[in-house]
Amino acid sequence: MKKEDITFLNELQQELNTQSNCGNASPVFWVIRQCEKQITDSDFGEETLYIHSDGDYLEFEKLDELLEFLSEGSEFDAVKDCETLDDAFDILLNDFNEDGYFARFSATEVAVVKQDTFFITHKEALEHIKKNRRHYNSTVHTYAMTAWRSPEVEKLWEILREADFNKLLEVAE
Repeated sequence: MKKEDITFLNELQQELNTQSNCGNASPVFWVIRQCEKQITDSDFGEETLYIHSDGDYLEFEKLDELLEFLSEGSEFDAVKDCETLDDAFDILLNDFNEDGYFARFSATEVAVVKQDTFFITHKEALEHIKKNRRHYNSTVHTYAMTAWRSPEVEKLWEILREADFNKLLEVAE
């Protein structure tokens, strides 16, 4: 084993043995999580999504955004005097939606663990967010998880936390 590898293992061990487990049972690992809107039944929705999707996806949060998008034409004329986004979408969905580009959905916000994220240390997970923030929304955060009833992960974490990697250094020299 190379000296750099042994140095890496010693530094990893130090980090594993000093980081908080955030109240989780061992073995702890870290993932990236953020809140995202999920379409749901109208009885469970916390908010309404107003969408135009013709290959490009637009979500409107204010009536002004919709009016700016429409800017002119018969659709604009039909909704320009509406007082709410919901009223405007009633008209658009009933009278101008032959192509199905306009949609209104009930949604709720849910915490989602982002795929393909797995970090042995909290420090590395935080560094990942810092370097890749553009891929996430403003709610992104680290999230501690437990590899519960995974004897192989448990054994690997035990080795990483307890092995004397300096003995390997003696063999390498």
